[in-house]
Amino acid sequence: MRRKILLCTIGTLGDLHPFIAVGQALQRLGYDPLLCVNASHLEKVKKAGLRAHAIMPSFEEIGTELGLSEEEAVARIMSDQDYMIREVVLHWLAESAKAIETAADGAEAIIGSLFALGGPIIAEKRCIPFVPAILQPMTTFSSYDPPIKQGFGTISSPQNGPAARAWNSLCFAVIRLELRRRYAAAINSVRHDHGLTARSTTPILEPETYRPLRLAFYPSILAPSQPDFPRNYRHVGFPVFDEADDLAERLDSELEDFLAAGPPPLIFTLGSLATSAPGRFFEASLDAARALNMRAIFLTGDEKAVSTREFLFRKYIPHALLFPRAAAVVHHGGIGTTAQAILAGKPQLIVPQMVGDQWDNGSRVVRLGVARMIGARRYTAWRASKLLDALLSQQQFGQRATALAELVSLNNGADAAAEAIDKILAGSPGISDPASSEAASGHDRVQQDASARNYETANRQGRVSFMT
Repeated sequence: MRRKILLCTIGTLGDLHPFIAVGQALQRLGYDPLLCVNASHLEKVKKAGLRAHAIMPSFEEIGTELGLSEEEAVARIMSDQDYMIREVVLHWLAESAKAIETAADGAEAIIGSLFALGGPIIAEKRCIPFVPAILQPMTTFSSYDPPIKQGFGTISSPQNGPAARAWNSLCFAVIRLELRRRYAAAINSVRHDHGLTARSTTPILEPETYRPLRLAFYPSILAPSQPDFPRNYRHVGFPVFDEADDLAERLDSELEDFLAAGPPPLIFTLGSLATSAPGRFFEASLDAARALNMRAIFLTGDEKAVSTREFLFRKYIPHALLFPRAAAVVHHGGIGTTAQAILAGKPQLIVPQMVGDQWDNGSRVVRLGVARMIGARRYTAWRASKLLDALLSQQQFGQRATALAELVSLNNGADAAAEAIDKILAGSPGISDPASSEAASGHDRVQQDASARNYETANRQGRVSFMT
């Protein structure tokens, strides 16, 4: 009999795809994964060969509940993370927790993303392991490697030494107090409904809570392990999925003909959320491509634009099929798109559209020397063309991107995550003992950061530099 595991995530495709990949890997190990997702994603999960269960209304239903048009809802969520947490995540938490509890019958563990807040509640109630899946490096709130850029202007750079780290620790303590003030009551109310006591840990982040395993769904080179990371933190790399994983999926003849008709094009995309409120991104991008006299493909999220010989417009194309054929990728900095651009080995121009992780993700890729970044408000055709010209004319960007792709591709993030989960459920020695688990975590970190050390060795030997 296959052993049941719940995988819970309520976000957009950048959140969903890694969970599909891990679900497929668990399935290959003989488990019965059930993905608990937004109702909009049920068919996508089923098409990937996995079982699915809705724990949130569809994005369309959420917009109707908010009383906003799709464009208005997306614009509000992108500009105000507090609004998103209060009016979406917490508003539906009670119903989401009930839906997860229904799905949890017979489950041996729950794997959950940051905002799937019902997951840890039901895992605690059922006395089964909960494994957090960390998709964004910024959510570790490390004083040694703090979140970068937008929304964290008071945080000091880690290069500033012990005093900066002490200041960062103080800032994060204040942030955690504010998170408790804003969100603890709503979360504890749902806990009470399920017969659980109130938690004093930080809502959403809860770094103080013991977990047998924490999975970082990104490679250590993007955000290496730090002394203040939570215990049992393991980098597994990018668990990558998109429709290209279906071997029947191929680029259609029109797209193949377009790609074959000239040099590699620029790719412009805003992921699956921001395309509903893109502002002037695509207009400026079209003018930038014209200024560079380059062909381009635009993934606009709709079917309205008319393609030409030089410019192809599509609603969506599987990134794993398209990005390797690009000259460069211009995108919003979502972690899913960032992962695909890194694995494709292409220079990137990152244009964050919202507060939160997009700025931090972009800054980390810039730090690796394979990208440039500019805020959405400053993104014009003139600035974009200048930045893209630098990315394409300076060979080090392409060389670094190729080398980084080779390095990151050494690990299969989905398989590594599934194997780590399997090891936990197999009852590894000391897994219920925080002290011995901390020791095991230290051993794991040595292995997790091996690729980063190889990377640094390459730098010292002068083969390639990943720092600008």
